[in-house]
Amino acid sequence: MRQGVGDSERLEAHLNCATIPKLMSGRISVFLADDNLIVREGVRALLELESDISVVAAAADYDELVEGAVAAEPHVVVTA
Repeated sequence: MRQGVGDSERLEAHLNCATIPKLMSGRISVFLADDNLIVREGVRALLELESDISVVAAAADYDELVEGAVAAEPHVVVTA
């Protein structure tokens, strides 16, 4: 489906404008979620090699993910 001019304006209206300055001026906060500890720690290690990415929390299950993401307010949630 082709995106029209109105679609991009609606998308922009739905963006959380408070997040945009944070992304432009600082590090990207990431929340990891996976039930496998080795996967979580491996992805964390890879992401933390990047100077502009900070892993702020991790979760092993859905309940931890919801509770943690609400508390941490990350820019990105990564699930595997």
